[in-house]
Amino acid sequence: MRYLVSLHVQHLYASRFESDSPVVILKGPVVLDTNLAAEQRGVRVGMLRTEAKSLAYGGKFEEWSAEPFESTSEHWLDICTLYSDEIEPVDQHRAFIDLSGHVDPVGIAETMATAIEASTGLRVTWGAGPTKWLAEACETYGPRQIGDYPLKVIPVSATVIERLHALGYRTLDDLRPLGLSTLKQQFDEDGLVVFQCCRGGLFEPVEALYPHESVSVLTRFESAPETDQHWSVILSRVARRLSRQLMSKDLVASDVEVLLETESGLIRKARTFNKSLRDEHSVYTALALLVRRPESPTLGVSIRCRDGAQHSIDQPIPQKSSLERALDSVQRTFGELSVVKGSNVKLSRRLEVLRVWKEATGWW
Repeated sequence: MRYLVSLHVQHLYASRFESDSPVVILKGPVVLDTNLAAEQRGVRVGMLRTEAKSLAYGGKFEEWSAEPFESTSEHWLDICTLYSDEIEPVDQHRAFIDLSGHVDPVGIAETMATAIEASTGLRVTWGAGPTKWLAEACETYGPRQIGDYPLKVIPVSATVIERLHALGYRTLDDLRPLGLSTLKQQFDEDGLVVFQCCRGGLFEPVEALYPHESVSVLTRFESAPETDQHWSVILSRVARRLSRQLMSKDLVASDVEVLLETESGLIRKARTFNKSLRDEHSVYTALALLVRRPESPTLGVSIRCRDGAQHSIDQPIPQKSSLERALDSVQRTFGELSVVKGSNVKLSRRLEVLRVWKEATGWW
């Protein structure tokens, strides 16, 4: 079953301003965030700027910009990466997180929210559901039956919601008797969205957008790997999946981070490799060097490759020849100095001078 979480870090922006007076953060024409003093005056997130200024007269009004809050946002998102590899930030204070791969997603969501609160000192609210819009509805209105949610949870324009309200509809259950043809006739493409939402549909996957320029794989085990051979097979499969992601995103990785979930707790290992990681073989070699099968029974493994250099389409990564691949294989097995290319052999000073002289004059 899909288990998507909508997570919201409360007052992330207003917490930057220490003041007993009302503080309101504005994003365009609406309120993005407030402190407690502004809330007590009646200012709410989403309220129009003009209304907020009349309620919080004499308070501090700040225009939002991304840069001052980047480190704070990345801090709490980094905590989320310990629990999921599919994180889609919506704003600097909100994100969708896919916890479908966990055996106990509810417990993981609670643990994740508690960890963020303990680290940031800010309150966290979250809701969960099989779709993004239902997870967001659960966060806003609490857990309910789908049909009991108000029309506002449907991800369509405010104009559509107002028209439905004018016709006397209030909840999703009220809309169920309406057929698809009727809804499309009245609301065009939005009619299909309304029809799907009334029945719990409209699924959109969580896009793995954080960390930036990285790829990741989360694998959970029905039974813990008991032999090194079994562990090697697991790493091989993970390397294949990571390699496909790197190639599809046109990335080359250098940093590898492994998080092992064992019965005795979480084990984190990380390493930066000098050689670029892209194909399946290089990724597998990196994983085999970085992590061995833990002695404690392993429940799952999360692996992330990041900080790669992105290549443009007009500058493709050059393919190695069969000779270069064979040379790499020998050097990995017997050491980098076991075989050396002739072009890399250092000549004596006399021979080097003669070589340069020949290139310049044509005489030896």
